[in-house]
Amino acid sequence: MGRGPGWNGWSFAGVVELSTGQPFTVVTSLDANLDGVLTDRPISSEGFVTFDAGSRIVGIEPGVDPFSLVELPDRAVLFNGGLGRNTFRGRGIATVDFAVSKSFDVGRGRVELRLECFNALNRAHYALPVRVLEAPGFGVSQASSLPARLFQVGLRFSF
Repeated sequence: MGRGPGWNGWSFAGVVELSTGQPFTVVTSLDANLDGVLTDRPISSEGFVTFDAGSRIVGIEPGVDPFSLVELPDRAVLFNGGLGRNTFRGRGIATVDFAVSKSFDVGRGRVELRLECFNALNRAHYALPVRVLEAPGFGVSQASSLPARLFQVGLRFSF
């Protein structure tokens, strides 16, 4: 993009990425259905609260006991929880990357100077949160899915 006789060796390029967040399932560390696997789900979404900004995505409403969200085992009926899989959704991605380059003729060769910028808006992109209900960091992202703004400069000589 941006090449031609009127650009005097300048070249511009850009990429915009917009995507929704990845879905995730809240699980409990208790074996509520006695199947020997610790991936049982809570009863329902009642008692949970979602957040629109920041690294906290989902949490437990104030005054709600986390153990009340899990159905305790009943030997007659084994139940995996009523909360569906992928009920909650992580943060989406919105990033802009661009590059600017300038070409120069030098003797019998050519020099290209290039500047690239990744995540130009420097937006925080949080990864999926801790999804185990009883974990101390439940509902909070502990990492980022994309790095902060990054600049890269390149120089190429071709002959």
